[in-house]
Formats: sequence, C-alpha cells, structure tokens
Amino acid sequence: ALQLLSRMNEVLEEKVLVRTQEIRDANISAIYMLAVASDAKDKDTGNHIQRVRFYSEVLAKRLGFEEFKAEEIGYSSMMHDVGKLAIPDKILKKPGRLDPGELDVMRTHAAEGARILGDNTFFETARDIARCHHEKYDGSGYPEGLLGETIPIAARIVAVADIYDALSSKRAYKEAWTQDEVLVEIVNIAGTHLDPKVVDAFLEIVHDGTVDDIRKRFSDASFEDEVAQA
Repeated sequence: ALQLLSRMNEVLEEKVLVRTQEIRDANISAIYMLAVASDAKDKDTGNHIQRVRFYSEVLAKRLGFEEFKAEEIGYSSMMHDVGKLAIPDKILKKPGRLDPGELDVMRTHAAEGARILGDNTFFETARDIARCHHEKYDGSGYPEGLLGETIPIAARIVAVADIYDALSSKRAYKEAWTQDEVLVEIVNIAGTHLDPKVVDAFLEIVHDGTVDDIRKRFSDASFEDEVAQA
C-alpha cells in the first residue's frame, strides 16, 4: 500500500510538472504573439524583439542571475513596446519629428504596456520592463522619473539591450551606426541614462563575441528572407 501511494504521488508530481511547463509555454507564446503584433504596428524591425530578448538573457546571466530568471527576463523583454498597440497610427507612423503634444502621447506607451499586461503574476517582470524601460538612471526618464536602482533591474537590462539594437540597426529614418559608434555612445550615457554596472557587463558580452553571434543569428536580412519565402 505504501509503495502504491508513493507511486501515485510520483505520477501526480510528474503531471503537475508537465502541466506547469505547458502553462509556461502557453504564456511565452502569448508574449511572443503580442510582441510581434506591437512590432508590426510600429513597422520597426524584423528581428528586433528576438535580438533584444537574447541580449537581455545573456546580459542577465553575466550579471549573476540564475538561468531560469535570466530566461524570464529575456522572454519578458519582448513585451517592452507592447504599449504601442494603444498609440494612434498617425503618431506612431509619423515620418517626421513628433511635436510636443504627440511626444506626450507617444510616451504613454510605457504605462499602457503595463496596463495591457494586466495583473497576472506570470507577467510581473514583463510589466516592470514595459513600464520602466524608458526610465533613466539619473532620474530624468519617464513615466515616473525613477532614480538609479529604484528602477527594476530587468528594465535596466532591457534598456541597454534595446538602445544597442536600435543604434546598431538600419531604420527607415537612419542608417545603422558602426559598432564603435554604438559602444562609444553607450559608454557616454552610462551613469546618466543607463546603469553603469549593466553597461560594463554588456561590454563584456560584446568583447567575447556573444553579441555578434546573436546579431548574425537574428539578422534583419534573415528575417526578410523568411518573409520572401512565406
């Protein structure tokens, strides 16, 4: 009887683990679909969300996070601009510079992102990132003007990854910066816009080749090839 009870407990535990993994996978799929939708609405950049995801994950590991948490920060980073789903197209897709009123509306995407993600505990890290990835280390960012380490660490990590990718990628309104130009800019804004400790860790994964590997794996050229073949 004891052996039977023990075996039943083992089977139950296995089923719980499988179900937990299924729920986690379903939530990650939902994150990815929302991320693709917000990225497409912005017409930003093919594989931008994937590059930011893996830059953020590797950066979190370099900063000492355990693998499970680093992965969470990575897949949650894909939601950083989900709030742009709430921004009118006439502002989001305006070809020129935004006027002050339009800029105010655009900046609401941070709080809107947190609102869209709701209060499910699974999305706690994603909410932190969506709400706080435009906060600045010196307190001059938005929406709350948070200072230094009061900004959630996941958002500080994603801010570095996002800025690196935006500067190093070609857009309709600009050419890609060279690697040296991007790194000089990131170093220059460490301590004001970006967390210096996160910048130092990012420079390490640049110099060991990890960043280049991710850029090649998720290049916009490979994305364009996939679209052409679809």
